Parts: sequence; structure tokens; C-alpha cells
Amino acid sequence: MKISHDDEGNLHRLLDGELLPEAAVALRARIAAEPALAARFRALEGLRSCFAGDRFAGERGSGAPLSAGFTAGVLAAARRLPSRHEMDEQEVGDGVIVVCRRLLLAAAVVVAFGLVWRSGVIGRVFEVSHGALEAESSEMEQEIQRLDALIQSGAIGERSPK
Repeated sequence: MKISHDDEGNLHRLLDGELLPEAAVALRARIAAEPALAARFRALEGLRSCFAGDRFAGERGSGAPLSAGFTAGVLAAARRLPSRHEMDEQEVGDGVIVVCRRLLLAAAVVVAFGLVWRSGVIGRVFEVSHGALEAESSEMEQEIQRLDALIQSGAIGERSPK
């Protein structure tokens, strides 16, 4: 049988002494009559005694002693945990670090692009792709002479302005 949420809460209240006397008597009668409820009640009693510093009866019935300083150790460890304010400050600090890293990466990309542009790699590619031609002066002289010959022969006529 599954223990309901209400029964679970009532078992905790019974252990804490928070139930009215009539409700406590009725619940104890149910615990005696229902094995699943009785097993859950015993398990909660075992947990309660464990944290109270008593001996905890394990599953096999062998009681394992709980160190006397268990509760004090747990509380000391909890006190060493960062406070909510410290955790919030840490989250803000982590956010600032992420933003700074992104800005530094963007700046590095811009600087690298500038260095590549300055070295002429990108500029030369841009000039070639937009019609800039490079030629030796002797090649240019030969081309000018060829065009002059074509113009003089009439193969290429001069255009008059309209």
C-alpha cells in the first residue's frame, strides 16, 4: 500500500508531537493495523534517532554508532558554504568575466583583420577583383603601339562627342 502525502505529513507531525491527542491516538491505531504505515513510521523514527545522535538500527538490525560530532560537523560544513549574497556576487563576477572575454575576442579579431589588411593581402585581392591590372612597362609600351597602329589604319575610329 502506498503512503499518501497527508499520511506522510501526519507521521512527521506525530514524531514532532504536533498532533492533537485525539488525532495521535487515531494515527497510532492505524499504524498498528496497517503494515505499510507501520514500516514508514519505523523508518522515520530511525532517521530521527540518527540525527539526534542515538544509535541507528540498520537494515540488518545491527546498530551502527553515530559519531557524537555528526550534527556539529554538518552544521560547521553548512556554515562554510557561501551565503546567498556571496553567491550572487560570484554570479555577477562570472557574468563580467564572460563579457570581458567576448570583448577581448572581438578586439583580437579586429586587430587580426587590420594586420591582414595592412600587410596588403586583402588590399591586393580587392584591387585584382575590381579591375586593377599590373604589367611591365615594356608590355604596356607594346600595347600602346598596337592600339596606335589600329587607330591609324582606321580599324578603330575616334568617336566624336555627342
